[in-house]
Amino acid sequence: MNAHSEINATDLAYHLHSQTNPQALSREGAYIIVKGDGTHVIDENGKRYIDAMAGLWCASLGFNNQRLGRAAAKQYEELGYYHSFYGRTNPKAATLSKKLVELTGMPNGKAFFVTSGSEANETMVKLAWLYHASRGKPTKRKVIARDRAFHGSTIVAGSMCGLEMMHREFGLPLPGFIHT
Repeated sequence: MNAHSEINATDLAYHLHSQTNPQALSREGAYIIVKGDGTHVIDENGKRYIDAMAGLWCASLGFNNQRLGRAAAKQYEELGYYHSFYGRTNPKAATLSKKLVELTGMPNGKAFFVTSGSEANETMVKLAWLYHASRGKPTKRKVIARDRAFHGSTIVAGSMCGLEMMHREFGLPLPGFIHT
């Protein structure tokens, strides 16, 4: 790790890092990861590290998977992404929804697509609150979550986290969040 490299200088000047001590980052520099291979990442000096966090949960199928790369490239040539707001869908979303619901064994289930775990947790809490409000219990908003567990970094998901560093300085958790 070269704290004074051009990449580190650019990173330090323009990139705000999550869960990172800025003084230590300024002093020591960032680990510059340049490549992924299976369950490993490789830094600028060629040193390999096991990535036990799956690219912070975005690479659960590993890195540099040629088959997935080809499938993604093919899909991007047609339609890389499209939202499902306002009654819109696409063939892949409809087909995947059906497959996911069938896997759950819940015949009346629905799939709801999001782009992060924070968003998934936030949405589920909001849906639970909406459910209780629709049943005439708008004040039934208590959420019980695991102590010392990470659930995401949005306001609601951060409130679910039983981690002091996720609460301190942010006024979290919101009222009604209990950690066990």
